[in-house]
Amino acid sequence: MRKISAVTILLLGVILSACSFRALQAPAIAETEPQLVQDCRLLGVLNETADADTIFQWRATQKMIARIKQRAARLGATHLVWHHRGKLSASASAYLCPAGASSKPALESKAP
Repeated sequence: MRKISAVTILLLGVILSACSFRALQAPAIAETEPQLVQDCRLLGVLNETADADTIFQWRATQKMIARIKQRAARLGATHLVWHHRGKLSASASAYLCPAGASSKPALESKAP
């Protein structure tokens, strides 16, 4: 009986943790280079760290990047310029650019 309880608890834990893997909702903000935002207004510099108490480091890194993009969206940013984006921390500048300010395409979003 004791082994069945341990297995049941283990399976319950796996099922519950799998439910927490929902899609990250990061806003669509263009990631670009510093020279392409010269005519834009700097809204702020955003810094975040990854959650250290998570089992999956890659998931913590994804959430950290999504939090930066969400904070930039709340500021009204249209563009982000990354200063650094590592496994444990990230920093980016958020800019508000007028429509059509950049004639060159923004960088594609890179996986961390």
